[in-house]
Amino acid sequence: MALLIKGLEIVGKRKTFAGDREKLRKLIETARRESAKLAEAADEDIVADADHRRSAVPMKAAQAAEAGLEICHAARSIVTGAITADLEAAALLMKAGLDAVHACVRSNQARP
Repeated sequence: MALLIKGLEIVGKRKTFAGDREKLRKLIETARRESAKLAEAADEDIVADADHRRSAVPMKAAQAAEAGLEICHAARSIVTGAITADLEAAALLMKAGLDAVHACVRSNQARP
């Protein structure tokens, strides 16, 4: 998520940026909120009881990662130049994280 946020911030600082600044601002704000949710899920995972940690915490992280992927998709219409590669890298990292969370949930659900 940090790569996504940084890429969007760089785009917004460009003097040549001719896109919708309000849309960009909203994407950055949404990405920051979702990043905070991911951090909260990680913190909660440390202190949660076993049952809560097995499903609720990973699903919270998965929802934030899915939101991050949606932000990447929405940003494609306003990101140009070299930052496009960073946006794609951010999407790949979030997809990999989402896949990892789903694997953990499946594993946790298979345990008694």
